[in-house]
Amino acid sequence: MGGNTFNSNVDVTNNSTGNLYASYAASGSDNYNANATFTKSSSGGMFLAGYNATVYFKGDVTLNNISTAQQSGSSVVVFTGTAGQTLTQSSGLMGFNRITVNKASNNLTLGAPLTIGTALTLTSGKIISTSTNLLTFADNATVSGASNSSYVEGPVAKTGNDIFTFPIGKSGTYRPLGISAPASTATIFTADYIPSVQTAGSSADTSVTNLSTCEHWLLSRSGSSSNVNVTLSWNSTTCNRASALNMRVSGWSGSSWTNHGNGARTGNSTAGTVTSSTNPSAYNVFALSNKTCTATAAITPSGATTFCAGNAVTLTATAGAINYLWSTTAITQAINATTSATYTINLTDTSGCNGIANQVVTVHANPVANAGTDTTFCSFNTVNLGGSPSASSGTPGYSYTWSPADYLDNAFGANPNFNGIIGSQYVLEVSDANGCLDKDTVQVTVNPGVLLNGGGSKTVCAGSGVVIGNDIAILSGIGPYTYSWSPNTNLDDDTIATPLSTPVTSTTYTVEITDANGCQTTKDVNVTVAPLVNAPRKKITAQRNIVID
Repeated sequence: MGGNTFNSNVDVTNNSTGNLYASYAASGSDNYNANATFTKSSSGGMFLAGYNATVYFKGDVTLNNISTAQQSGSSVVVFTGTAGQTLTQSSGLMGFNRITVNKASNNLTLGAPLTIGTALTLTSGKIISTSTNLLTFADNATVSGASNSSYVEGPVAKTGNDIFTFPIGKSGTYRPLGISAPASTATIFTADYIPSVQTAGSSADTSVTNLSTCEHWLLSRSGSSSNVNVTLSWNSTTCNRASALNMRVSGWSGSSWTNHGNGARTGNSTAGTVTSSTNPSAYNVFALSNKTCTATAAITPSGATTFCAGNAVTLTATAGAINYLWSTTAITQAINATTSATYTINLTDTSGCNGIANQVVTVHANPVANAGTDTTFCSFNTVNLGGSPSASSGTPGYSYTWSPADYLDNAFGANPNFNGIIGSQYVLEVSDANGCLDKDTVQVTVNPGVLLNGGGSKTVCAGSGVVIGNDIAILSGIGPYTYSWSPNTNLDDDTIATPLSTPVTSTTYTVEITDANGCQTTKDVNVTVAPLVNAPRKKITAQRNIVID
């Protein structure tokens, strides 16, 4: 068979000596949209699904005289649809390797004991079990997908030596119970969740505080004496919740409640799990409790807790705790604090008590120093150092220190004047109102200025010319030099060092000399024009001897 859809009730009987596969992968999946009954009336096997087939059931499934192997290979039986379904067998155990429950509404109710040989996948919809019609997981069998919308309502058993989480819950809430791996494969643990106060008793050891008053779990052991750690769960509906650090697993020893501790935990006070730190010796009733004691918690800083950025302080929590959790998520006893914050330590001492302490750390921002841009100028001039402004950020109320102080008119000003002949790298250190510091540097380069000597006055007769500038000596500067004379009237060339001047009247000439670095200076040359002298006339009388003066 295979690849069929049955829209009405169907009976499938194998009365032969050969095996009958109701669904076979090669032929396609079968869909049973109504009730289905499978009967084995001879020695031949009856398999609901063979090899890799997937068979879908939307109605009740009844098995008659069928062995515990209703599947073969990697086939999957899927219970789906919206109607309530019953899975039952006329006698003996039902055994499926792989079952998936994926129902849009209603539940799958067991009408006989069911064993899962390989895997149960819970997607949507519940399985209803009872102590008579028990759901059992074989050794190495697994379960996946359990949630508030899909779990087992009723007892669940697990055989073998596997770590296992029982997919149990009630009243629309998934409330799993987990066990560590038993030592023996013969071990059978059976668990159930009961959403009501326990009735085992009220006697308890002194470390059991705030025992749950709204729920408990039943966990029994058979087949061996293997001990396991027990994991319990809580959610927003759980009464007597506390932080995950303080939740405890408590168990009924037969005469009183015993605190089995908090060996591991997940989640927070809203939802999470807690695992016992000891192995119970009795397995019957378990419930959540929580520890309300307070541990001594303190934070010791290694130094000042107010400082400038770039520094740090080490915060050390109280020694001897078994767990540390900082607000930074660090789990060490000590941390380095480098930013402004309130640092919180949440620790657990050796008694399981929880303590909290806080430490405020204030980190001031550093100022930003601005010494200005690098500058180059000629000696004998003045340049202003520093930025606009020379300090920012940090906390205003700045002080300034320039070094070296050479050639500065104020080494403690924001913008001192430099007037020197030797350049240097100047360092500006800014301190703000909190004493936080920053530094910046500026390079000052000084080129030698143009220094002249000579260039005195000249005298020339009217109508004559004189060379000027030939007695000006350049004492410093970097050649080549350029010249510019003014006024440029009556000069043969106003761009050379020694022009010819033919002035009409006395004139003061100014020459501007610029060197290769752009350094400049000026010099005046006075040219005086002397008037011509007219000689007196003499009368000459002819004589034998004539003398002319």
